Amino acid sequence: MILESKTVKNGLHLHLVPVKGGREDERARLVDYGAVAVADFRGKYGPGTGWAILAGADGNEFCILRTAVERSEI
Repeated sequence: MILESKTVKNGLHLHLVPVKGGREDERARLVDYGAVAVADFRGKYGPGTGWAILAGADGNEFCILRTAVERSEI
């Protein structure tokens, strides 16, 4: 799926840090609920780093970050 470029800046941009599971589990769960992948920066700064950007049905984007455990593993 190709998203059109934004015409308006998000009113709110959230950075979500999963409590259960990990970043990959949370990303998959939200996509199952209808979120759309917008950009993928997972691994950008090496294995296990980065974030994923998703958008909800309203077009607002949000990031899925790594958990505290995932951040401490590097």
